[in-house]
Amino acid sequence: MGAASLVGQLAPPSRVALIVPAETADMWPGRELYERVFAPLRSSGTDLMLLAAPMGIVPESSASRHPELRVYLSEPELRVMGVDAAAGVRAWLELTGRDYKRIVVVDTGGHGISIWNRAIVGSSHARRVRLVKVYRGVSLTSGHVRRVLERAVS
Repeated sequence: MGAASLVGQLAPPSRVALIVPAETADMWPGRELYERVFAPLRSSGTDLMLLAAPMGIVPESSASRHPELRVYLSEPELRVMGVDAAAGVRAWLELTGRDYKRIVVVDTGGHGISIWNRAIVGSSHARRVRLVKVYRGVSLTSGHVRRVLERAVS
C-alpha cells in the first residue's frame, strides 16, 4: 500500500451529499423546478442524489440518463415499497456514508422523509446529517430556502 493511498484513507471526507426527494414529476433532473433550485448547488464538492421509492438513493447522473426510474406510487404501494426504499437508503448509508463530511437531506414534507427516517435510525452516520426543512406554504424557489441550502452544502 502506497503512502498516497494511506493518506487518502486517513484524510477526513470533504464531499457533501445533497439528497432530494423525488416525490413529484418536477423533482427530477432536467425538469424546470429541479434545475432552478438545485443546478446552482452543483459543484465539484457536492454530489446530488435523489431519494426515490422503491430504489432508495439514485445518483443524479443515473437519474438523468434513466428517466424510466421515475415511479410514482399510491399510498398503499408506498407503505410496501417504502420499506424497500428504506433498506436501499440504509445500505447506501452504510456503504458510502463515510465518504461524506455532511449529508444534506431536503425535507419537503412528503413520503421521502418517512423513508429517510426509517433508514437513518441507529446509523453511525446520523451525526453527519443536516435536515433542510421546507415548510408548507414556502416555495423551494424562495430566497430563504436557497440560502439555507447553500449554507448546508458549503
